[in-house]
Formats: sequence, structure tokens, C-alpha cells
Amino acid sequence: MIDAFSELFSNLGSGVGIFDILSATINIALTPIRTLASLLTSIVNIFADVVKYGKQAGEFLGIFSKQTGDASKSAGDFAKAQADNLNKIAEMQKKVADAESKRAKAEQDAINKRKKQAEEQKKIDDEAKKRSEEAKKKADELSKAKTKFQEEETKFLESSAKLNQSILEKTNKVITDLIANEFEKRRIIAQQNAQNEIKDIESSIDEQKKANQVRLDEAEKLYTKESEEYKKLKSNLENQEAISQEKLKEFKIQKTKEVNAEIKDINENEVKVNADINKKVFDQTIKNEQDIAQRQIQLKEIYYTEQIAKLDKNKKDEADKILELEKQLNNEISNITINRLQKEQQLIQDRLKNTANLTTEEQAELNNQLISLKAEEVKLFADGEQKKRDETAKTTSTIQENANKQYESFNKTIQQIGSFAQQSLDIFNSFLEAESQKQQQALDDSIERSQERQSQLEEEAQNSTGLRARELQQQAEQEIKVQKQLEKEKAEQEKLQ
Repeated sequence: MIDAFSELFSNLGSGVGIFDILSATINIALTPIRTLASLLTSIVNIFADVVKYGKQAGEFLGIFSKQTGDASKSAGDFAKAQADNLNKIAEMQKKVADAESKRAKAEQDAINKRKKQAEEQKKIDDEAKKRSEEAKKKADELSKAKTKFQEEETKFLESSAKLNQSILEKTNKVITDLIANEFEKRRIIAQQNAQNEIKDIESSIDEQKKANQVRLDEAEKLYTKESEEYKKLKSNLENQEAISQEKLKEFKIQKTKEVNAEIKDINENEVKVNADINKKVFDQTIKNEQDIAQRQIQLKEIYYTEQIAKLDKNKKDEADKILELEKQLNNEISNITINRLQKEQQLIQDRLKNTANLTTEEQAELNNQLISLKAEEVKLFADGEQKKRDETAKTTSTIQENANKQYESFNKTIQQIGSFAQQSLDIFNSFLEAESQKQQQALDDSIERSQERQSQLEEEAQNSTGLRARELQQQAEQEIKVQKQLEKEKAEQEKLQ
């Protein structure tokens, strides 16, 4: 711009007018101003987003426009305006530089803040991931521990069941031994009491004999052995002694019957008490099996419920997994129940082997329980097989084949139930036959004893005379009547068979 002014003043002597010089001077002065205005406009546009400096930029443009308009009026005003504008431009540049510095600092602070936030977020995410992994690890360890516990619990239940059964059997043996000792004491006491009573009578008879002998000795002193008085007394005393001996014999027979009847009652009572105890042991064993099965089912339900709770049923793959777990749970429950039913059936079958300690009603009840358990087992098995068939049957031929198998299984079930019913009937018939045989044997024994009694009475009658002989003969005839009555009952019993 200085070179332009030098060239202008050098042309003053070459006929150039003052107006031309003034006009050229203004143009020269305006050229850098226009360039500066264009530059400032660009700067303002760049930093237009800085709101707090926008107003100042607008004021500057206004001032600039006003000054450039007034510049055409006078060169003096223009020079002053130019100096003011340059000062304001410098001031504005400083403000723009300060604003740019603040903006850069703010941007860097924002970058640093975002970086710090990202680092903090990463730290939080890492911590969350770590906690999640630790939680998953703990959950897996807990799940494994629970699975191990359930396995050990199942073994513990089985071991506990065996231990409880052993304790139950040992306790039962102690109790039955005590009962056997008690009833044996009762039998001994009954026999001893009878023997003591017989000894008392025998002692009385011996005392009577001694007394009779004393009287005979006195009669012999007063009379003679050949006298009628002595003979009559001796005959009377001998008859009395014979009657006493006969009464003693009858008493022994009667007492033997009473003792046998008492011992029979004792034996029957002992059998009943033992049967009650054995039934309690049997019922407790059945209950133990049911309790174990129920506990095993509870453990399985807890395990599978926890596994299912970890899955989301709204996700297809996990929903399929839930269905598979539910299927496995149902299979587990079915297997446990079938195993329990089979054990109960085995216990009943073992108990039925010892029919001597069971009444007919108890045998019938046990057979009914056996039939019911078998039917329940068959139904449970059939239901499980039907589910399998429903899952796998995809063609008509497969369905037909499964239907045939089901029909065969059903027929087999009916045959099994019929077999158990026949077994019950056979047991009942066997019981009736055994009872009939017992009655026949009892009649035979009674007839044999009656015959022995007849022979004994006839032999004694042959060796006796007078009143004693007649009395023995009457007893023999009575025994013959008893024998005939027994033979009649035996014949009637044989007709009923």
C-alpha cells in the first residue's frame, strides 16, 4: 500500500488532477479494508457457533459497514476510522483467539472427561463382569454341591433304611424272645399248678391209707383177721381206696385236659401277640419304603426346579431345554415309584410265605394289596410307555405296532391279576383243606384214646369184683358210646369233603 501512495504522488506533476488523486487514494485505502472485511467475515462464520461472541462480531460488522460508508466523505474521518477499526480488529482478533483457546481447552477437557468416563465405565464393566463370573462360578459350585448332596442324600437314605430295618428286626427279636420267655413261664406255671394239685390229692390218699391201716390194726387186735367184722372193714376200706384211686385218675385226666386247654390258649395268645408285633414291623417297613421314595422324589423336584429356573422359557432353545428337563423329572419320578411298588410287592410276597402265622383274613388282605400294587405298577409303566409312543409314533405302522404292544401288555396285566386272584383262592382252599385234615386227625386221636380207655377199663373190670367191677363195666360201656359218636362225626366229616 505504501508503494501505491509513492506512485500516486510521483504523478502530481504529470497533469493528474487532485480529484483523481483523491479518488485513487480512497481506492488504495479501501483495498486492504475490503480484504480484511472478507477475512473477518470468514472468521465470524467459522466461530458463529460461539454464541457469546456472535453479538460482538455483529457489532464489528456494523461498525465496519458504517465506517466504510463514511470513508467516502472525508479522508480525515477515514484515517481516524481506519485507526479505530484496526484497534477493534486487533481487539476482536484477541477475543477470537481467547475464545478459540477456551474452545480448544473445553474440547480437550471434554475429551479428557470422556476418556476418564470411558476408563471408569470400563472399570465398572470389568468389575461387573468379574462379579458376574464369580457369581456364575459360585452358582456352578453350589449346583455341583447340591447335586453331590442329593447323590449322597440318596445313598444316605438307602443306608439309613437298611440301618433302620436292622434296628427294627433286632428290636423285634428282643421283644419276641421276651414274649416267648413270658409265655413259656405261663405254660410251666400251668403244668406245675396241675402237678401240685395232683400231689396234694395223692398225699391225701396216702394219709387215708395210713389211717385205714391203723383202723385195720385195731380191728385185728379187737377181733381177728378171720372175723367177719375185720373182713368187712377191710373190704370197705379197700373199696374206698379203689374209689379214691379212680377219682385220682379221673382228676388227672380232667386236669390234663384243663392244662392242655390252658396251654392251647397260651399258645394261641402267644401266636396272636407275635402276629401283631410282626404286622407292626411289616407295616413300619412298608412305611419306611414309602418315606424313602417320597424323599427321593422331593430331592429330584428340587434339583430340576432349580435347573429350570435358570432358563428363559421365552427363548426357543431354552424352552426346549425346559421341556426336556420336565420330561426327565417325570421319568425319574416314575422310576422311583415303580421301584417302590416292586419293593412293597416283594415284602408282601415274603410275608405270605409264612402262612402259619397268618389268618385267612390276613392272607386275603395281603393278596388284595399285592394285586392293587401290581395293577398300579402296570398302569404306571403303561402310561410311561404310552408317552414314549406318543413322542415317537410318526407313521401309521408305528402307531399300529405300539397299539399291539399295548394290547399285549394289557392282556398280560389281566393275566397277572387273574393269577393273583387264583393264588388267593388256592390259599383259601388250602386253608380249608388243612383245617379239615386237622379236624379229621383230632377225631382219629379221640377215637384212639377212647379205644385205649375201653381196653383199660375192661382189663380193670376183669381183675375186680362186686360193685367195683360193675362200675368199671359201666364206664367201659360209656366209652363205647363215646367212640360210636366220634366215628359218626368222622363219617359226616368225610361226606363233606
